[in-house]
Amino acid sequence: MSKSQKPFPLMDLPPELRLIIWELCLPVRVFEVDGPGEWGEHGRQCLAQLTTRLNRRMPALGYICQESRALCLKMGQWEEPGNRWLTPTRDITFMHWKPEFSHILWWYDEVDFNPDNYEYHGRRCCQGLAIVGNRFQDFWPACPRSTKGIYNDLDVLASTGKDWLVSMRTMVIHATAQAGRRSGLFGHLGDAPIQLVDVSDTETIHKYCVLWASSQHRTPELAEFWGDLPKFQKQVEHWLVEVETLWVWNEWWRHVPDFAGIANPEQIWRRHQSKPIDRPFDQDAFFRLVRSNPAKPAATSNPLYLNRDHPFVQETLDAMPRFHPHVIFRFCPDICPISSTFDRTLGTGGPDG
Repeated sequence: MSKSQKPFPLMDLPPELRLIIWELCLPVRVFEVDGPGEWGEHGRQCLAQLTTRLNRRMPALGYICQESRALCLKMGQWEEPGNRWLTPTRDITFMHWKPEFSHILWWYDEVDFNPDNYEYHGRRCCQGLAIVGNRFQDFWPACPRSTKGIYNDLDVLASTGKDWLVSMRTMVIHATAQAGRRSGLFGHLGDAPIQLVDVSDTETIHKYCVLWASSQHRTPELAEFWGDLPKFQKQVEHWLVEVETLWVWNEWWRHVPDFAGIANPEQIWRRHQSKPIDRPFDQDAFFRLVRSNPAKPAATSNPLYLNRDHPFVQETLDAMPRFHPHVIFRFCPDICPISSTFDRTLGTGGPDG
């Protein structure tokens, strides 16, 4: 605001209008159940502790005046452990945990434990649930199996009854606190330093690119990300197909070996992506193959593809939660060391790929 401009007379407005304005100023935050560094990940150019601490504070609205603070306290609450602020009617719950970290938890039960049971189910009132994309790449024989199906984690994801936001890549933007606030990209008051942006929302992603380009502390990983964005979006489309394949694979194993009530089970899979099976399906040989390597079909030496015309496949995909790929942008006002060890592979870089 220039010296010639007068402050807006907010407090002269009727109370009901002021309350509407205060509520509009409340941020939509990504509520982190766990920190990105809690599971032993290394190699990032920014360790993100400062961003996590800023994200756990009461929104800036709580420090303006008594009236705005009262609204903040009415709509939000402190969560333990860690003294973290949560606004259930606005925030998205996000967890960095994935099954490969289970050995770190001393109370971990090989079959039944999954922190989602405790963290997500208790926060169904939040406006969204989010997980890391490479959870779907951790399904190997060493991972826990469920009595309901082959992968316990998929049972948990299905049990919430909600769709999922999925973080496919984390981008850290270093800039001054003033630049972050003025951009409007991290909340109206700059108090929402973690944002989830749909992978297909190129226009919004470009706005984050502009903020990054205006900073004197530009990390090389983001330069590569901006340049390869169309390629990355294509990779995400392929990832979604893999998730659907994995989901049907999990449901398929529930019916092994008799396939009761399923017509023509040998036609669930195709040997080619666009061609029907051109010879009788050797089910016994297929079972021998997958039992030696019980991962998803694409991991076998002779990958199979979903026959999307089969009723079993259609019913399974209709019942599957929807997974919406996003990019996480983390704002850091600190000047962190720049590292070149960032893993750029889709779904495997850092805590969430």
